[in-house]
Amino acid sequence: MTPALWIIAMRKIFGCTDRLSHDLWRVYPVTSTLLFQLARCGDPDVNDEAIIVARFERLSELVTPSALIESSLQIAPETGKPRSRQHVAFEEKVMRKTDACGRWK
Repeated sequence: MTPALWIIAMRKIFGCTDRLSHDLWRVYPVTSTLLFQLARCGDPDVNDEAIIVARFERLSELVTPSALIESSLQIAPETGKPRSRQHVAFEEKVMRKTDACGRWK
């Protein structure tokens, strides 16, 4: 099951459809640490802004630009044929949010 926070983040940050969000989750290299951090970020009982920011910063370390692009390429590989526009647009958005060293800006 795809975590709700993942779907919301993919939709709001990258303009993904729910379908693409689910597909990315299906192939993303999910770890127990990522699942734990997603749950922590989605905790509605935390009201301290510093804690919320710290949790999302940690989450951004676990969801890397390269892993997102690799996941997209698993779903829609570059085969020399035209690729889905939504995958190309998603990858372009990821790249625009990535610095020259491959980290989030």
